[in-house]
Amino acid sequence: MLDGISPVVQAIPPGAALVELRGAVGYFGMDACGIAGVVRLRSVALLGVDLRIGIGTSWTVAATASGQVTGPGGILSVSPETTEEWLATLPVEALVTLGGGLVGVRGGVWTGVLLVR
Repeated sequence: MLDGISPVVQAIPPGAALVELRGAVGYFGMDACGIAGVVRLRSVALLGVDLRIGIGTSWTVAATASGQVTGPGGILSVSPETTEEWLATLPVEALVTLGGGLVGVRGGVWTGVLLVR
């Protein structure tokens, strides 16, 4: 499902994936949020699973963003200009690594597709 978006996709068990978007943004002619919307739509249509998608300048920012999405699915994009300010507002427990508890399967929902600009 993600291989059509970018040639750089890394599965991160148990339920996350890292996708590099640098080339995809120019190729598809849309921004990272637009691509995330396509990924989310594909997931619901093909798998019946909604996604929590975090977009950031690094996988750690994207992972933290995906953990901050409320509800069963959604997209949270943290721009390069606001990354430092956004991270500063979060409690330490919200800052995750891929070994942390926020990225994975929660209640049958994949919590992490991490899109890196």
